Amino acid sequence: FLWSDSYEMAGCPGRFAKNPDADFSRKRKLDFENLLRFLISMESGTTGHELLKYFDYDLHVPSNSAFYQQRKKLLPDVFRHLLLQFNSHFPFEKYKGKYQLAACDGSEFNIARNPDDPDTFHPPSGKSTKGFNMIHTVSLYDILNKRYLDCVIQPGRKKDEFRAICELADRYRYGGTPIFIADRGFASYNFFAHAIEKGIFFMARAKDVNVKRLLNLEALPVSFDTEAEVILT
Repeated sequence: FLWSDSYEMAGCPGRFAKNPDADFSRKRKLDFENLLRFLISMESGTTGHELLKYFDYDLHVPSNSAFYQQRKKLLPDVFRHLLLQFNSHFPFEKYKGKYQLAACDGSEFNIARNPDDPDTFHPPSGKSTKGFNMIHTVSLYDILNKRYLDCVIQPGRKKDEFRAICELADRYRYGGTPIFIADRGFASYNFFAHAIEKGIFFMARAKDVNVKRLLNLEALPVSFDTEAEVILT
């Protein structure tokens, strides 16, 4: 399915290119379709070695530079579109035949060191003598079907989990009746409002102090089935 999806996307590469009028318009060995397939199938070897394997050790294998230039043309949304297309081929098992249990959580990943990128670079500290670059991701994961549904990628120094989960709620496209399950760090009025507007049920863990603030209470209630009237200004 991934290969057929990449073939279908290759029919309109401008939709996923930074410069749709020019990018991927010339015939190249590493064209849009092969670029996607290579990115999906590459393993942990060096770029040069992976290119050799993908092109069966052809004498005219594209260079590392050619790969970097082609990859730079892609919009990040190309992989989200491919994920949604791939998921559409398989039915979802639902909890009690109705609810889709979607867990949401954040992760951090180190990327290539680049001190000139202030949004991702962490300067030297006790953790690193040279400094490092990092991105932050917030993923939506289907618990019953054990597959990812969506992901928001943010620069490591500009991570905002409130904004990320709101974005995931706004662009949820799988139908049915979803229940978003989130850990501490996601509970906010803004997320609740986005979820309610989209018809999404939600359950988010929160610290005691945040629960008191969200419910506008001096102390935690004995029962958590509590109605609270809160005025927002």
